[in-house]
Amino acid sequence: MGTPAVCPSSSNLSEEAFLSGLSVMRLSLQGLTLCLLVLFTSFCVVVMFGPVLLTLLLVSRPLYRHYMMLLASSWWTFIAFLLEKFVGIKFVFNGEPIPPRESSLIICNHRCTLDWMYLWPWMIRMRTLSSLKIVLKESLRQLPFIGWGMQLCQFIFLSRKWENDEARIAEILSYACDNNDPISMLIFPEGTDLSPQSLVRSHEYSKKNNLALYNYVMHPRYRGTLHCLRTLTERPDNQKAITALHDVTIGYHDNGERPVELSVLAGKQPFEIHVLVKRYDIEELRKQLGFKAADDPSRDIQAEDAAFEAWLNQRFAEKEQNLTKFYANGRFDEQSTCVALSATPIYVQSVVITSFISLATLLFAFKLPLLFTAYTVASLAFFVGVSTTIGFDSMERKMNGRSRSVSAKKTK
Repeated sequence: MGTPAVCPSSSNLSEEAFLSGLSVMRLSLQGLTLCLLVLFTSFCVVVMFGPVLLTLLLVSRPLYRHYMMLLASSWWTFIAFLLEKFVGIKFVFNGEPIPPRESSLIICNHRCTLDWMYLWPWMIRMRTLSSLKIVLKESLRQLPFIGWGMQLCQFIFLSRKWENDEARIAEILSYACDNNDPISMLIFPEGTDLSPQSLVRSHEYSKKNNLALYNYVMHPRYRGTLHCLRTLTERPDNQKAITALHDVTIGYHDNGERPVELSVLAGKQPFEIHVLVKRYDIEELRKQLGFKAADDPSRDIQAEDAAFEAWLNQRFAEKEQNLTKFYANGRFDEQSTCVALSATPIYVQSVVITSFISLATLLFAFKLPLLFTAYTVASLAFFVGVSTTIGFDSMERKMNGRSRSVSAKKTK
């Protein structure tokens, strides 16, 4: 006689369901808490302290920019601290050693809409978060609190109309270079994140153009990245604003669900994130691609464009290979670490600064409720008005231009 099948008892099933329900509830509570902390602290940093810092722009642009980026990077670091210590995401950094505080152009694959945020822990260890600029889509510009803060930090928002985007990239990066700002410029050459719909369109495009079919990246668009590279390395004073290009590949260990904003709210975060970095020296890269000086009469722009397009395509072919192995083996082949500095002192500083700002906001609200309400309403009206018209990024550039003209007249 065969062995009778053992059926799970109703008590075992109910216990499993109860534990599963507890796990879902814990994750949802964790996600809700994280989102509330992000919203509240961003309100405190941007709406409550942003107008105070903006007054510094009337006095000294370098002073304003220093404290604005200190405040912004402290908040970004606080969010990274929550991801690592509160949510419990494990970050692994692999690749060749990178010099700390190095100004660079950073190219990265774009698996999800939150890749830029998940790169913050790496940049903290590289001490480059305070010089961060990101190329993002135009719709993020008007996000309350966070989008306004991005404008204050001179992030680059693209409309995906090249005739507009080309001038915007050049204007913002030239402004930063003219003021000798350190720059860590992050761009996603694929142009959009790897959603299921994007992957389908990518496969259709690849088949139509006889290109390799990729499953973990998409074929990159080279124009925006090349324009950033030229703007940062071909300055009128022949100085280069960056010394390297960092080729970053990011891979996720998750529950099969691509990280998006709603999954964060539900507490469904990746449990492990791997970052693979390869460094290219800018001088050597320009020589390798055959780039010549801007004023060289023998320069062939079309040949340079083709060389860079081929080089960028090769990098993304390598990313596809690396990510194929990563998702098969659970890790990148390269196991050496690319970071040497600890995040702990920066995390402590960010928690202190963000906690102080949050507590000061709460004290203001409880001690002087009428004044707090009036200030908040005025600040919100100011942010909505400026961000939807001229924009805080343009406002700063115009104010700085006028102050330079006044200084030049006084000097004369």
